[in-house]
Amino acid sequence: MNSQSSLHNLLSTKLDGSNFSLWEFHFGIFVQRKGLFGWLDGSAGLPTDEKELDRSNLNNAKVIAWMLNSVHADIAMGLRPFSSASEMRLHLRNFEVEHNIVEYTQGDKNARSFYAGLQLLWLEQD
Repeated sequence: MNSQSSLHNLLSTKLDGSNFSLWEFHFGIFVQRKGLFGWLDGSAGLPTDEKELDRSNLNNAKVIAWMLNSVHADIAMGLRPFSSASEMRLHLRNFEVEHNIVEYTQGDKNARSFYAGLQLLWLEQD
């Protein structure tokens, strides 16, 4: 598979605010295949050597560009304050968790099941 078709496959799963788990799974695999997952999860760190710092900034910019192209425009606008791909991913994850908490309803669940489900969501938030 060439780079253009793999980018197309990535873009076929755009984050729309309701599909974070699916998007994160697809995007994570895409970035991992490119050998740049450390910039997505924050484990890449900042090198001290200037040449390595330039390469690090370039790799971070690649992941950011892919990320911005894999989310809807209104979501991309919300990522403007962040300068690293890992910060952006963390922001998107936190948004998803908070959204799930707000949308969580008791429905047909008894009080114990409802509370247990809510506790799980709160744990994800930490």
